[in-house]
Amino acid sequence: MDPIARFDVLPRPLQLLIIGAIGAILIPIIAGLVVVCIMMVSALDLIDWDRSGSEKQAIAKVDPITD
Repeated sequence: MDPIARFDVLPRPLQLLIIGAIGAILIPIIAGLVVVCIMMVSALDLIDWDRSGSEKQAIAKVDPITD
């Protein structure tokens, strides 16, 4: 028997409940993996957290305007 064919036999609210339960399990796992990846990249110093791009632009040297 095909599992997908058996899933179609279930009532619609039960189908939605099963899909919601699967999502409730997978979303925290995926979010945790993203956090772990960010922590690893940060530990390897691949991200410069000190200054943003706008701050780099704000402290850039500008030639004075001469009259």
